[in-house]
Amino acid sequence: MTELFRVLPLPAYDLLEDWFEDDLLKGALGALSVRGIFQGPRAQGTTLALLHHHVGSPTGCFGLRTVVRGGVGALAEALAAAARARGVEL
Repeated sequence: MTELFRVLPLPAYDLLEDWFEDDLLKGALGALSVRGIFQGPRAQGTTLALLHHHVGSPTGCFGLRTVVRGGVGALAEALAAAARARGVEL
């Protein structure tokens, strides 16, 4: 837990320098750390952004996120339809 609290506020640049040697890999991961934000990889907290972008990624996939087709509302409707089909009253 201590390591997690140390790492989350770090710039992604520092984390990547600690863990990787290859500049191409660091560049690819650094790009993911700033996707959708207006900061560079040396900005504080971009490690949190990097980790956040990996939440929901399928195992073995790099940089991809699982997204529900039609949005979260479509997921709720599909679950409700499956429940109704089994006799659940909502």
